[in-house]
Parts: sequence; structure tokens; C-alpha cells
Amino acid sequence: MAKSIYICYFGVRQPLVQTQVVPYLLELRKDGVEIVLLTFEPDLRKKWTTDQIAEMKREMAEKGIEWHCLAYHKKLSVLATSYDILAGAMFIRRMINAGDIDILHGRVHVPTLMGAIARRLSRHKPKLLFDIRGFFPEEYTDAGIWPENGFALPFRKTRRKMVDESRWLCRPNRKS
Repeated sequence: MAKSIYICYFGVRQPLVQTQVVPYLLELRKDGVEIVLLTFEPDLRKKWTTDQIAEMKREMAEKGIEWHCLAYHKKLSVLATSYDILAGAMFIRRMINAGDIDILHGRVHVPTLMGAIARRLSRHKPKLLFDIRGFFPEEYTDAGIWPENGFALPFRKTRRKMVDESRWLCRPNRKS
């Protein structure tokens, strides 16, 4: 049975995770995939007690999902996200090196970057799945929020590299 770590840069209690991510992972379970879910929890220390974390782990385990969480950092956005990327990559690397992860499933850019870094730093090289719905720098540029050849240009190069390193690219069409 394949084992996948689904890397999600949202908190497990957030509506998107409850209405889309968890049902999607339950469908993957039906196909025989073992699931590990890594989420990033806003205000982890303020909003979660040790007992609440243990209870959520139990709830997820009852569904067949092994859940782990890290703190989501918000202040000083670029630095906070960079820190989260590094923390996520190191956590994922430990899981890879501990054994049996076959697939790194990153939902959009930041989680996929965590997976790509962890994979590069690990002895074992699991497959990397880049699950993308839309590329935000291109969407921001198309909407006129960012200039055409400005801030987003380096992200386009990073995106190309992540796509090239991904074993699979999941880009659902409008019908799915």
C-alpha cells in the first residue's frame, strides 16, 4: 500500500480543509492509499490545548488519517512563510527518513515547495505530486495586481522548476 503525506498550508479546523481536503483524502483511502495529513495551525499555542490536539489526532485516526500539525506564522509575511517552509520541509524530511513515505502531495505552491526541499535533503526520494488549481503569481499579474515583469517573474522560474521536479502534476479542469 502506498503512503502519502498530504501537505496543507491551512489549519485542520478551517472550512476548506473540512469540506474539501478531508473528503478528498477519505476517497484516496478507499483506493488503498495510507494518508498522513500535515496542516499548519493559526495561533496553535493560543487556540489548541494538548488535549485538543490529542482529540483531533484520535478523530483523524478513526477516519484512517494520521494527522500532524505545525504552527502557522503570519506576522512579517515573507519571513513568516519562509520560516514555515523551512519548518515544514524539516518535519517532512524526518518523516521521509523515518521510513515509508512514497508520495509527497503538495496542495499548491508553498506545500509543494516544502515537499521539494524535503525530498532534495532526504536519502529516500518519494514521488512529488504538485496539486495546483491555478498559479497565483500569474493570476495576480493577469488581474493587474502585480506588474507584468515585476515581482512575480522569479516565481515563474520557481514554478517551472517545481513542475520539472514533480513526478506528477495534478491540475483539475473546470469539470472536476
